Parts: sequence; C-alpha cells; structure tokens
Amino acid sequence: MRNIGRRLLFADFILSILIVSLLFCGKISGAGSAKRETAERAAQGRTAEAKDEVPTGTAATGSETFSETSEAKKIALTFDDGPDGAYTPLLLDGLRERGVHATFFLLGKQIELYPEIVEEMFADGHEIGIHSYEHVDLESLSEAAACEQIQKTGDRICELTGEWPSFVRPPYGN
Repeated sequence: MRNIGRRLLFADFILSILIVSLLFCGKISGAGSAKRETAERAAQGRTAEAKDEVPTGTAATGSETFSETSEAKKIALTFDDGPDGAYTPLLLDGLRERGVHATFFLLGKQIELYPEIVEEMFADGHEIGIHSYEHVDLESLSEAAACEQIQKTGDRICELTGEWPSFVRPPYGN
C-alpha cells in the first residue's frame, strides 16, 4: 500500500512539472490569458488570424543577428520503454485529466505484457512509436536482426491499434 502512495505521488510530481513547463512555454493558456493575448495583439496591431505566429526574438550567430517569426512554441512530451503496468496507467490518467497528449515509444516485450495499456493509449489519442522489441542497441546488431526488432514491435502495435507507427526512436540514440 505504501508503494502505491509513493507511485501516485511520483506520477503527480512528474505531471506537475510537465504542466508547469507547458504553461511556461505557452502551450496551455492559463485563466484570463486569452483576453491578455487579444489585448497584446491589438496593442501590436496584430489581427486574430495571426494568433499562431509569435516573434521568436533575435539570435546571434557569429557576428550577425537575425530575427524571425514562427509558430507558437510547443513542447513534445515523449516517454520511452513502456508500457509499464504500474506507472503508465497513472501517467495516462494524469494526461487525460489535463487534456494533454504525448508520444509513447514502446518496447515489444512490454507490449506483450500490457496490450490493454497500448489500446488505452491509442484510444486517448496519444502517438505510439517503436523503441525496439528488447531495448537493444540496434547498431550492435546485424541489419536483419535490427529490422526484426523494429518489425516485430511495429506489427504488434499495428495489431492492437490498426495503424503502423510513424516513428521509431532507437534505444541509446543509435
């Protein structure tokens, strides 16, 4: 029972950090911020159509300085090595409560243990990617063995979701 309390506290702590990060970067607007943004745009002579463009400021590259305009800043939340039977359901609950989506890079071995969690991720609208079958360094394998790690995991994800994953994140970045 004590471990469950710690897990809940840990999951809530991690989600709180993520939400604060999202608020800081402007991905999630706080109460009253829509009015403030409208007033700021009006003061700058910007129209509502340009609401997704924000100045990114200036950046120095050597001796030159440049300024650019781009889309609003965003954060991509990604999680590797799952699904985990204890932590992933807590994480999914917290993301759902906050209306936040993430990308989960899954291990085939873990998918075999927790297929219902993968189905829940997909139903909640999260992106699901491949992280290999056994969390091995793909670079250390033969080409055929590395492809098998990816293919086997992708096949299992596709069986559960009906979609082949769009992304692969190799373990150790290799």
